Amino acid sequence: MGAWIHDHMGGSPETLNLTVIVVMGLFWTAFEFATLSANVVFGALINDVVPREMIGRFFGMFRAVSLLTGIFFNYYLMGHVKEHYTVIFATIGAVYGVGFFLMCLKVKEGDYPPPPVPAPGEPTGAWGAVRSYLKDCFTKSYYLWVIGSMAMAQLAFVPVNLYGVYAADGFGMSMGSYGKYLAATYACSLLLAFPLGWMADRFHATRMALAAMGLYSVVMAVAFFVVKGPTAFGISFLIHGVLSGCYLTGAAALGQMLFPKMKYAQFASAVAMALAAGNVLVGPLLGYALDKIGRDYRYIFAAGCVIGVSALIMTIVVYRRFVAYGGAKGYQAPE
Repeated sequence: MGAWIHDHMGGSPETLNLTVIVVMGLFWTAFEFATLSANVVFGALINDVVPREMIGRFFGMFRAVSLLTGIFFNYYLMGHVKEHYTVIFATIGAVYGVGFFLMCLKVKEGDYPPPPVPAPGEPTGAWGAVRSYLKDCFTKSYYLWVIGSMAMAQLAFVPVNLYGVYAADGFGMSMGSYGKYLAATYACSLLLAFPLGWMADRFHATRMALAAMGLYSVVMAVAFFVVKGPTAFGISFLIHGVLSGCYLTGAAALGQMLFPKMKYAQFASAVAMALAAGNVLVGPLLGYALDKIGRDYRYIFAAGCVIGVSALIMTIVVYRRFVAYGGAKGYQAPE
């Protein structure tokens, strides 16, 4: 498509790649808007229809399905992405669209109370909704800590996930081997998915988040010092995938467990906004730093450690406030 647009605009051959990159960037941006919207609404649907006492196990099984897909993709297809990326992208889009359509068709929601009537003098309409949203999500220190800790924890995985392909190549690993290591991380996470979901229901997602983020930070620090070749990179990448998966599975229900049930969607969108802002900063800054230091990809582990420690500190603050609000047995989300 980029080449077609470039040709019809009469562009010079020297700028063809630039046009292709711009077109790809625009479509990728549209894709990110779509997935952000879909994921927030999808999380709200889970919040509405899945019983709270089994939501950890639900996320464990949900992640197991996604991991099976990831194992298949990375084991059989990752080594062919350079030759057949168009077909692979199109197939992913088709599966995504059909899957969401079937979910919307088959999942039925229950009955809910009507929304509250605005108090006299309270702003209504779009501006009133914006004011209410900002007041709920960004004026209470507790929820600021929750939003920040959830976003920061997911940002901790970005350096290795974003530059893993380039790091593998930099350490002399083939894409076929990289795909198999990635498939192995998914296989390990698959075996852990249901036990982690059960543990989240049994011990609470906040404790799962603390344990996973603490272990992840330590492993990233060690990896920075020991990774010098493909084998050490592969092992560190494998552990990164397993521990990040432990967080993503064990703490998947964190929002549903900590945010007010009737306002979950807006708080989830606030987390998504914070995470998006973090991604805007972390990706380019880390890329710039890697270029400046000669693309020494050990520093993706150092970056993961620094962000992970920050997330761990924030999660500790959240946990202490969570205990003060009733803890695992009597927690009541503050209004």
